[in-house]
Amino acid sequence: MPEFLECPSVLLCSLYFVFQAIGWYGSIVVFMTLCQFALSYYRENAEKDKHKEIREKTDKRMLHINESFQNIKGVKLYGWENKFIDKIEGIYREEVDIKEKTLMRE
Repeated sequence: MPEFLECPSVLLCSLYFVFQAIGWYGSIVVFMTLCQFALSYYRENAEKDKHKEIREKTDKRMLHINESFQNIKGVKLYGWENKFIDKIEGIYREEVDIKEKTLMRE
C-alpha cells in the first residue's frame, strides 16, 4: 500500500514546488503550451490521409512531367504538348483543391 501512496504524494509535492517557483502566470503558459501540443498532435493524425493523398497527386504529376521531358522529341513530333499540359494542370488543380480544403478546416 505505501507504494500506491508514495507516487501521488511525490507528484503533488513536485507540482506544489513547481507552482511556487513559476506562479500562476507560468502555470497558465505551461498549460496552454501543453494544449497546443495536444491540438497539433490531433491535427496531424486527423489529416494524415489528406497528406497521403496530396503526396500521391504530387508523385503522379511529377511522373507525367518526367515522362514528357524524357520523350520530348515524340511529344513535339506528334503534337502532344497540350495533352500533357492539360493532364499536368488537372492533377495540379486537384492537389491545390485538397490543400485548400485542408487549410479551410484549420
